Amino acid sequence: MKYCQITSLDMLAFKLNVPVKQITGLLYGVKIENCYSSKEIPKKDGSKRVINAPKKSLKYVQRKICKLLIARLDELTEEKVIKNNISHGFFKGKSIKTNALPHRNKKYVLNVDLEDFFDSIHFGRVQGFFKNNKYFKLPEVSTALAQLTCFNGKLPQGAPTSPLISNLICQILDFKILKLCKKYKLTYTRYVDDLTFSTNNPHFFSLYSYFLDELNNLINNAGFKMNLQKTHFQPFNNRQVVTGLSVNKMLNVKKEFYKKTRSMANRLYKTGTFEINGKEETVEKIDQLHGRFTFINDLVKYNNRLHEINSLRLNGIEYKKFLLTTYEKEFEYKSATKKNELKWKDNLGHLSIREKDFQKFLFYKYFIANNSVTIFTEGKTDSRYIKAALKRLYNQYPELISFEDSNFKLNINFINRTATQKYFFGILEGGGGDLTQLLKYFTEGKNDVERNYLTYFKQIIPEAPKKPVIFLVDNERGKKNPLENVSSFLASRLGVKTQDIVNHLHKYFYYHIGLNVFVVTLPTNVPDDESDIEIEDLLNLDEINNQLIRESYAGKTFSPKKSHGDTNHIGKEIFSNFISGNYSNHLIDFSGFKQLLDLINGLSQNYNSYTNN
Repeated sequence: MKYCQITSLDMLAFKLNVPVKQITGLLYGVKIENCYSSKEIPKKDGSKRVINAPKKSLKYVQRKICKLLIARLDELTEEKVIKNNISHGFFKGKSIKTNALPHRNKKYVLNVDLEDFFDSIHFGRVQGFFKNNKYFKLPEVSTALAQLTCFNGKLPQGAPTSPLISNLICQILDFKILKLCKKYKLTYTRYVDDLTFSTNNPHFFSLYSYFLDELNNLINNAGFKMNLQKTHFQPFNNRQVVTGLSVNKMLNVKKEFYKKTRSMANRLYKTGTFEINGKEETVEKIDQLHGRFTFINDLVKYNNRLHEINSLRLNGIEYKKFLLTTYEKEFEYKSATKKNELKWKDNLGHLSIREKDFQKFLFYKYFIANNSVTIFTEGKTDSRYIKAALKRLYNQYPELISFEDSNFKLNINFINRTATQKYFFGILEGGGGDLTQLLKYFTEGKNDVERNYLTYFKQIIPEAPKKPVIFLVDNERGKKNPLENVSSFLASRLGVKTQDIVNHLHKYFYYHIGLNVFVVTLPTNVPDDESDIEIEDLLNLDEINNQLIRESYAGKTFSPKKSHGDTNHIGKEIFSNFISGNYSNHLIDFSGFKQLLDLINGLSQNYNSYTNN
């Protein structure tokens, strides 16, 4: 059924994939006015903002309405009937960043705010939109849609439908304003109730008052009101801000936002708590702080790309030099009071100070504040086998996995290889090289760009980490293998003999690096066994190949020595996915994993009892 074919409440319910009884119950049973809870939150100016949040049943329906309207908007955009280049609030691919970007490096920037924006969009306007709009009209159900999305006769702040509907209703106003902007040679964007105009026209200063009068008339005629107290004219020699971002030259957050975020993080490191939105939070809410750092870093990445593009345009050779040297000038230590803070200067590398702050935060989040066992594996597929084994044996390892509401909940965090990990810690490819690269941040080196964060945090955190960090390596006995490389690297950093580490790993299958960090190798029940043990060797490979793999893959088999498939074998990627998807098959024996899982379980329960003595 197409959008325009909705001509009844039954058809609307069908299109929303919601029982019609649920909709009629909301409209005529419990009634909409009883489906909201209200609360007040403080504004920056000291006044209160009333939030009317829909209750569960109504919110569910409103989210379905949002999906319907977004699908219709995407359809119109794809057909090039509507171009959404003006509004940047609550649309896919749009944000305060995309809203601010067109106004970067402009001579004049003008900010205009619409007063009581949502309150200005009353029931009649919502009903009229769905009754008469050329592209979104559903006249037979316009009243029902208005009832389902309005509260006390207007769009409520707190409902998921309000931002989207307000944006759609404002499209006519946007087009009229855009026409006015062409007259004055202005760039225009809108983020919900924030209107922004910018230009490099040197004559706009003298035309500013005329434009503002015409704009005010358009806004009033559209049923809105301009908030004159929040109207700001920003020339190029002042700080220009658009939706909280500085746009003078580079797109950036306000210095106050960055300093506040860094301060919140430093307090978290030293006390275990931080304050956000006026509320004291613990490490359990660290994702909120992560969001602030990610937001800052997204702008840093954008500016980095902009610098790279500009450098390429100027000189391809100079571009390479830029990558290595540009951000070193940003590091200033005028406020440093301790010598141990000054030694950072030798370890800066190519990251800016803001990127270094984010790097430190990421290390803290994943390796210090981890509330579950954190494992970094040698191979990309290793985690699949461990997860499959735990699902099969979950009754034996309640510390590591649980089964709730017909779903498994894993209490292990496997570090994924992502672009972020590559950029901030140099890891991506897999193998022993990744292990040693990440281990640089857990040990002390000489003249390295990587800082020993493990020692740094050990000195300032109020209590020891709750859970261990494990670097998992195959148990290989030959020369120049990942286990040998990791052992050799650790020996050089820790001041011990390589063979001592290797011997300890072969005997106990773990080696304690410091604080909560361990290298773990695959256990074997055969003492002094000289054969190599890879994680696939913990399975009953012969039986799996003969009874499962040959039948499933046209006579092919799997060999752990074959990283990639060929005419006779399947590769590790396919095999690991097969084991993961068939963990419950009784022909797959996971008993070989028990010794490894026992070790991980023991470390999780009390890693302090595991030392190298």
